[in-house]
Amino acid sequence: MSGKDISTIRRQFDKLTVQKVFQKNSDNHINLVFDGVYFGRSLCYIVFRAESKTIYFRECPETIENIGIVLDEPERMGYVFRSFTVDGRKGVKEYLKWRYPNVPLQHCIFHQKVAITRYLTGSPKTECGRELKALASTFGNNKQNVF
Repeated sequence: MSGKDISTIRRQFDKLTVQKVFQKNSDNHINLVFDGVYFGRSLCYIVFRAESKTIYFRECPETIENIGIVLDEPERMGYVFRSFTVDGRKGVKEYLKWRYPNVPLQHCIFHQKVAITRYLTGSPKTECGRELKALASTFGNNKQNVF
């Protein structure tokens, strides 16, 4: 946790503003990255980012129903989704495939690394485990054709 109480965190979020991220000489199609940001067990903000900028956030539990509701807001703002990058939760992926069947979906590299680390020890004993750990450490550093 951040070491701050919930009311302080809420006040800090209330001061933030979201940004329109329409690219120069482009349309309003964006690659959307989103996740729930938790502060303890009871406070969650769903945060949407595109082009390294926060375009929308909302305080609510990270449920499939809430994700559907919160996705409506960027669409009202004029955004069209070119792709999604998400944490990999099965329900979220299934919902996005159902609601946006033609929009590519990608599992977040950070969350891929976390999943691999969860199944490996800090010092894998097998050669396979060491190779997998070494490969995971390169996620995000390689170009697509190299990976």
